[in-house]
Amino acid sequence: MKKTLDNKDILEKKCKICNSYSLRMKYHRIREGHELIPCDVLECVTCGLVFLGIDCKQEELLTYYKEGHFRDKYLPNLKDEESKNADIFFKLKQPLQEKRYEILKDIFNKKMDVLDVGCATAGFLNILKKKVRRVKGIELYLPHVKFVQNTFNIEIEMKDITGLQGEKFDTICIFHVLEHVAEPLDFMKEIFIRIKDKGIVVIEVPNVEDALISIFDVTAYKDFHFMKPHLFYYSNNSLEFLLKKAGFKNIEFRSYQHYGIINHMNWILTGKTASATKISGAGVQIPLTHMEEPKLDVVNEFFEEMNKKYKDFLEAKENADTLLAIAKK
Repeated sequence: MKKTLDNKDILEKKCKICNSYSLRMKYHRIREGHELIPCDVLECVTCGLVFLGIDCKQEELLTYYKEGHFRDKYLPNLKDEESKNADIFFKLKQPLQEKRYEILKDIFNKKMDVLDVGCATAGFLNILKKKVRRVKGIELYLPHVKFVQNTFNIEIEMKDITGLQGEKFDTICIFHVLEHVAEPLDFMKEIFIRIKDKGIVVIEVPNVEDALISIFDVTAYKDFHFMKPHLFYYSNNSLEFLLKKAGFKNIEFRSYQHYGIINHMNWILTGKTASATKISGAGVQIPLTHMEEPKLDVVNEFFEEMNKKYKDFLEAKENADTLLAIAKK
């Protein structure tokens, strides 16, 4: 395993946000589907960006996502092959979309034109469409595009941000997309020019300062967390650095914790997730592996209170699993 900056391979790489060559090793392998493969996970000492030591072109990524390779290898529900199907995907993700809207609802109004980049099955836009003037989505994966076209009265196009010409929006939402792009600074500059003056961008990404990594340092979780499609990993500091360099200002963070304390304790004690999906991992769901007929209703109130306190604690410490950033043009 490479650990020092004396390594030639590390010295030849630089940060794609601040161009610094001052890097250090964060981890040494990643997940590709269900397999672990060797790969440098590097951290920029200057801005804090974490990224994979993989050279990847944006054109290659567009093909990868258009052809559905991501959905084939990384299922929304780890235990359900059918969860990649658009209708099941929509139902599975909708509770998360509702939670997302509750956190963000104060920034939207009836005069807004809103674009969702990488909108998948348009679950967020479906909630938002009656609360703003106009919604539009762009998405690369054809089955998701067809699902939206056949299910909702929502405008959607199969293209990436560079293919969107001649339109500007009051708000552009980017939920769990930024970690997938090959050139994050170029991508955010493309977003910037498509936002109206005084408009806003809303970004959601996984937090590299997730407690299971930054506090508990769970090896099994790092093997799960660092994956080939996620080329970049952000913290408050590195995301703010990126946004400012792209031209944005007045950056506000609304980090939040999806997974609950039971899920975390399971990772810590067994090296495995306690739930197959992020949604079910959000609440108090005690695994029944070693219990036959437990009377969990007796202790549920205690665990629910503890779960809320735990999530509030991680959010206050900036060690939640999810970052939400709002920035103005």
